[in-house]
Amino acid sequence: ENSWTPQSPQEKWWEAAQPCPEGAKLVGALPPKGNNLECVAENGKRDGLSSAWFGSGHAGTLAEYKQGVLDGRWLYWLHGQKLIEGQHEQGRRHGEWTFWFDAGGRFDRDARMSTHDWSKNYVVEQYDHGLLVSTTEYRDGKKVP
Repeated sequence: ENSWTPQSPQEKWWEAAQPCPEGAKLVGALPPKGNNLECVAENGKRDGLSSAWFGSGHAGTLAEYKQGVLDGRWLYWLHGQKLIEGQHEQGRRHGEWTFWFDAGGRFDRDARMSTHDWSKNYVVEQYDHGLLVSTTEYRDGKKVP
């Protein structure tokens, strides 16, 4: 029996009684049979949640759409660890976006596979309808002046 499951910090939204908005249906398949699940409206546009897994299933995205346009949550992860999390509003970044990274200041796949605590290093960007308003960096959990 294949016990493989997608590795991600997202909830299993596709298991909900009604995973897609009215007028949209769930299409695609989980790995290993497919690499994405998404809600698609009758007009062929994404409408609702969409999840994608790449390669081994240990990397992927969660995005929310309204009639084909990014609008709502957006999450990118690697090996079960969040790397980027934010919101879109009418196709543009909006509100707070968080970018986690390793102590060296970059996304280091090998370090993420280890047991060290990487989540204390991150950058928070604030957006207003696609315009970057501010950037705050944190190292070891402390705000960098």
